[in-house]
Amino acid sequence: MSSLGALGGARAGLGLLLGTAAGLGFLCALYSRRWKWNQRHGQTQTQSLPNSLDYTPTSEPGRQVRPLRAVPGEAGDAAVLPGLPREGQEEVLDRLDFVLTSLVALRREVEELRSSLQGLAGQIVGEVRYTTANAESDYERDSDRESDDGEDEVSCETVKMGRKDSLDLEMASGLDTGALEAGGSPGLEDVLPLLQQADELHQGSEQGRREGFQLLLNNKLAYGSRQDFLWRLARAYSDMCELTEEASEKKSYALNGKEEAEAALEKGAENAECHLWYAVLCGQLAEHEGIQRRVQSGFSFKEHVDKAIALQPENPLAHFLLGRWCYQVSHLGWLEKKTATALFESTLSATVQDALQSFLKAEELQPGFSKAGRVYISKCYRELGKNSEARQWMKLALELPDVTNEDSAFQKDLEELEVILGE
Repeated sequence: MSSLGALGGARAGLGLLLGTAAGLGFLCALYSRRWKWNQRHGQTQTQSLPNSLDYTPTSEPGRQVRPLRAVPGEAGDAAVLPGLPREGQEEVLDRLDFVLTSLVALRREVEELRSSLQGLAGQIVGEVRYTTANAESDYERDSDRESDDGEDEVSCETVKMGRKDSLDLEMASGLDTGALEAGGSPGLEDVLPLLQQADELHQGSEQGRREGFQLLLNNKLAYGSRQDFLWRLARAYSDMCELTEEASEKKSYALNGKEEAEAALEKGAENAECHLWYAVLCGQLAEHEGIQRRVQSGFSFKEHVDKAIALQPENPLAHFLLGRWCYQVSHLGWLEKKTATALFESTLSATVQDALQSFLKAEELQPGFSKAGRVYISKCYRELGKNSEARQWMKLALELPDVTNEDSAFQKDLEELEVILGE
């Protein structure tokens, strides 16, 4: 019996039971009032009620009829319900017989309902076992899907407001968007002042980088078709990812910035800055992902940094990023290395010496390029057993101010190096 059938049987059985109880209650009330009336009128004859139920076999298997018969007494069979005419007594006895027969039918319905519920329980247990057997593979697929959905759902109020401001700016300036959609594109002379201003703000204070991000976001509708604009917008997203403290906002900025860097690369793969900032945003986004995606981002990071160096070998930032990648890979745990080998059939391999050479190259191209870079150099020398060089670069790092959050984060490392290396 289906679950719906079982529910219907239960409801029918319940209705029958209530009807039976009502009928018995009516008969009991009728007899009680009749007995009290007889007492008040002095009737003292012996009265008896049926006190036994005899079972009589029937032609139907599994069913027995319980006929109600009076127990003989001084007043005979007619004393079962005193004061009622014989026709009334026969009617009452017929009703009692019907009630008892209905009780038998109710018992049979209850047994069928119990069997149905047992079958339904067995079916549920079977489905649970099947679901459990497939839970692991389903969980993996759902985890990937939830991760992708989570990335799609991540949003940033600053970005939304920026897009709104961009539309407002377009209306205020009277920009002819129809010409752009028809294939027109602003020339370099039109966008150059904007790009120069964005570069200056990026090199400035925290407030300047925030203003640079808003400036580019407001002009995306006008210049979003240009590669030199897109990679700067991606860089501005990276700046905002670094400046904000809230984890969901960091992920939002990194995700949106990576999309802008991808759009820039689609317009040509010969621009070093596009590869560079795509790599940076891959690294920033990886901080908010699981181990599989972190390892995958590590491969992408290295690939695009190498391309940036090949296209622009004199860029100190590219060499600094390569050094940081080498240093982190040289300290990877066993699980991450095994994951890389199993999932991508390739190993992440780099040494502390590789990292040191890249950091020194960045310092050679631009002395004092990064306080964090000098801290890394000191750490590499110490791990290679060259404490004298490590002490020298520690002191050089102390001479530089904190420019980025990474510089500030290395303050504790510098204090530890001072204790370890001494004066």
